[in-house]
This record gives sequence, C-alpha cells and structure tokens, in this order.
Amino acid sequence: MKKNQLYATVLIPILGLLAIAVPAYFTSTNSITYPDSLFPLIRLAVEKISYWSAILLFFTGFIMKFFTSLNGWKVGLLTIALLPVITFLEIIADSSSHNLWPIEFVFYAVFSIPAIIGAWLSHFLRKKFF
Repeated sequence: MKKNQLYATVLIPILGLLAIAVPAYFTSTNSITYPDSLFPLIRLAVEKISYWSAILLFFTGFIMKFFTSLNGWKVGLLTIALLPVITFLEIIADSSSHNLWPIEFVFYAVFSIPAIIGAWLSHFLRKKFF
C-alpha cells in the first residue's frame, strides 16, 4: 500500500465522522440527550442527520479522492467506516442497545452515497482537466 493511500485510509474515516457529528453539534438544541449512550453526539447525529452532513460528506469524498488514488467507492465507504465500529462498541457496553443494528448498517451505507458521488465527480474532473 502506498504511503498516500495509508494516510488517506486513516484520515478519511475521521473526516467522515466529523462530517456527521459537527452539524449535529451546531444544530442541536440540547433538548435531546442520550445519557445511556457511549457516544451521545454521534447517536444524535445519526438519528437526526441533516443535509449539512450530506454536503460535508460530499466534499470529504470530493477532496479526498482528488488527493489520493483510492477508488471512489472505497473513499465513500471509508467516510462511514467508524460508524459500525461505534455501534459495536455501544453494543458491547449495553447489549440491549442497537437491537436493529443490521438495519443501521443499511442506513450507514446510504450515508456513504454523497461521499461516493463526490469522489466520482472528483475523479471525473481530475481526468478531464488535470
């Protein structure tokens, strides 16, 4: 694996998690809290995902694909790679949480679509103009 790809493989999931969590942090009214959750902000972000998250995921995929040689679908899936890890950590902490976790993973795959589209657009523009 190239050094460029290794850095991207570490950086993309972090940026993807930030793309989902930051809008929830700034748009939440603090009226919804999840004291039983290990990661309450991430839970809030996933349950109340906003269009800002989709926009940030799109730009994460676009920018990261522009600077790396990873495939577009890999970039898109890497943006949401930490969400299943967080889900499993919460299941380990409280086995009664996430009773429908397979359905959550389907939603996580849907969350990756804006990043995949952004990565493909970046790939197209890079080939066309650079």
